[in-house]
Amino acid sequence: MEDVPELVDYLDSDYFLDRELAARQLSYLVHRHRSQRREAQQLRQQLEPTVPRLERLRQDPSPAVRDAAETALGELSPLFPERVSDSNDDHKRSFDSKTDQ
Repeated sequence: MEDVPELVDYLDSDYFLDRELAARQLSYLVHRHRSQRREAQQLRQQLEPTVPRLERLRQDPSPAVRDAAETALGELSPLFPERVSDSNDDHKRSFDSKTDQ
């Protein structure tokens, strides 16, 4: 997961597309590595700095950035259950209800 430090930097970018794409890429990387059952401790150490940044992006002015942050936090929640707040569950329920219509 050599891309993580660079992606962490992009989460703080002034440009909303950088923030959105970094959050989406983190979500993809976490999903891929979790499905391959990579070393959980190493993964946690590399991803830990992303949690507070993604939590902050939940309040981003861009709806696309907020959505990408929620998706990434959903992927991170099994690794950091004590750090990822439950508002992601609300987002998931909201998303599920939209797709059911």
